[in-house]
Amino acid sequence: MKRIEMISFLLVIVVFLFGKTVYAAPTIELDVTAPTFTAVTYGYTRPAAVAITITNNGSVNATVSDVQLFGAGADAFELAGSGNSWTIQPVFGLNAGTYGATITITYDGTSDTTATANVSFTVNKAATPEFTWPAAVTAITYGQRISDITLSFSSNDYGTFAWSMPNNMPNAGTPTATATFTPNSNHLVPGFPAFHSVSIVVNRADQPEFAFANPNPDARTYISNLTFDNAASGGGGNGGVTYAISDTSTGAASVSSTGQINNVARAGTIIVVATKAESSNHLSATATYTLTVQKAENNNVPTIPTPALASRTTTSITFVDMPGVEFSRIGNTWQTNPTFTGLAANQSFNIRVRYAATDTHNASADVIVPVRTLAGFINTAAINITAPAAGANPATSSTGTGDFSHGTISWSPAHNPFQANTVYTATVTLTGNDNYEFEEIISATINTLTATISDNTGE
Repeated sequence: MKRIEMISFLLVIVVFLFGKTVYAAPTIELDVTAPTFTAVTYGYTRPAAVAITITNNGSVNATVSDVQLFGAGADAFELAGSGNSWTIQPVFGLNAGTYGATITITYDGTSDTTATANVSFTVNKAATPEFTWPAAVTAITYGQRISDITLSFSSNDYGTFAWSMPNNMPNAGTPTATATFTPNSNHLVPGFPAFHSVSIVVNRADQPEFAFANPNPDARTYISNLTFDNAASGGGGNGGVTYAISDTSTGAASVSSTGQINNVARAGTIIVVATKAESSNHLSATATYTLTVQKAENNNVPTIPTPALASRTTTSITFVDMPGVEFSRIGNTWQTNPTFTGLAANQSFNIRVRYAATDTHNASADVIVPVRTLAGFINTAAINITAPAAGANPATSSTGTGDFSHGTISWSPAHNPFQANTVYTATVTLTGNDNYEFEEIISATINTLTATISDNTGE
């Protein structure tokens, strides 16, 4: 609402009738004439102020008490002036459109006595100049919409930018998408194409769900021809699926091109990795599962040969070669070495013998083998026999003390009776007493003469 200060007008009307001067009744009437403004274009230079014409059509002075602007466009104008000279001027920076207001003058101090005039001002839309189009500043992943891509700017001084097909989901790569321009309310539709191809980046996506049919299989017990079928499926694109045994399971088994585990070589864990190859829109993907193979029971027991020992001493025993077995003398301490040392002499022991656990089987049940260390070794033997004499019968027994027993005597040549002038050799067989053995090399005499030792079995 705009106001002006009071103004008064004096108007005297004199009428001459029949040679006499007659004064008319006084009247008060003001008229207002609004100026006309030429239309401008958005971004205009502010027009100059224009005078408001106020005319007194009455017969006496009129006093203006108030000047105001009414209407939706009242704020688009400014009033200025004093005395009988008043101007109106459009304000600067209006948006495109037509602005109208009513100039209302109230005079002689009563709100019922007014004069009005309408004023208007038009701001036309400006032409849209050439401008720089925005670029895409973010990438999307295959499966996302173009609307998820951010433009470097979404508007400028002339309008706004948007994707023409925001719901499109392009393939991976570096395609283009169309951006469109919409002028704002102050600008005209441009005379050039209001659309533009923008380069975008669409990254390949992770594979959709790609997994084995049985991701957590139950354990299996080893058998010689064990197989396990478990294929992987899912994912996106046309990439093929390959299978491999994880490095941590190398040598444990093989896996076929269809995902079948075979050629199981040992018990333990077999880790299978399936790989879905990359495609134009998807990255490669892997899936993994673990199959536990438990050892089978070994239902065989070792056959103990006779004799079971290869050798023994007063402090040790050594079993004959039995491939695949292990031995235990104390508790569950097992050894594959067939020799036990540090034993007491002339003592009995129950040695447990079983097939040792393998990569595929548990250890077998055990067999108890009773053994005994030697009581001692015989390293000397002094034998006495009746010496040969012509005409005498050959002696058939010998004497001598030691941890051995005497066997029969054989003579060479085998004359009976002995003959004169003949050299005879007596062979005496000695056997060690229970749990005694002869040393491999011993000192032996017959009738104090050094004897030759042969066929010494150690017993």
